[in-house]
Amino acid sequence: MKTNRSKFYVTTTFAIGIFLGVTTIASGQEIQMSNIPITSVIENLARQSGINYIIDQNLFMSQSGSGIAEPSLTFAWTNISPNDALSRVLK
Repeated sequence: MKTNRSKFYVTTTFAIGIFLGVTTIASGQEIQMSNIPITSVIENLARQSGINYIIDQNLFMSQSGSGIAEPSLTFAWTNISPNDALSRVLK
């Protein structure tokens, strides 16, 4: 009887620990940016996601060779991973 009760407590504790861990992972985090240049947003989210990337230096050049303004982003997302946020920005 004592062994069954001990197993029950260990199993219950383990199950609660797994549930809390999964809930924490699933909840993600809040990512907020305000008027940040898009290349900086990509750099920050890629670093948090552990992704290497290369941005073409000519990305913000017009066909005439003059530079165009780099767009800035403002957003606030909750319950999202940096990887998912990066995917949204790139879309």
